[in-house]
Amino acid sequence: MKSSLRECKKFQSFAASRGGQNFQRYTLEKKNKSVEFDKKIQLLERKVGAYKCLQWQHFSFMAFLDRGIVPRGLRVLKMPSYGNVYPDLLKQWQQLNLRLSLDYMKLMNAFFAPIEAEMREEMVMETVNFNAIF
Repeated sequence: MKSSLRECKKFQSFAASRGGQNFQRYTLEKKNKSVEFDKKIQLLERKVGAYKCLQWQHFSFMAFLDRGIVPRGLRVLKMPSYGNVYPDLLKQWQQLNLRLSLDYMKLMNAFFAPIEAEMREEMVMETVNFNAIF
């Protein structure tokens, strides 16, 4: 680490003797671009993370729908207390809950599909702008 720092200082002193103002301006511009680059990368990483979470939700709901499974967080656990007396009522109640939960997942996918597409377009445009700047 010390040797690379020494080499850097030697180069700076050499560059200063050959026209230090240009070198200092170049390093300052390079540092500013580096900071801007880091900020843009962090913003893009956050957007990709949010997009991937939404995409994971979409794909997992599609997998659940294909298999006819209701995920644990969407299950309705309230049942009529007289299910033992009326087993047909309990059976219809459970079928209704299952159908409603599956329809809810379809609704969630339909609702978030445009948002997911918008996020994807925004990331593509930002990547294109990002490549144009650097």
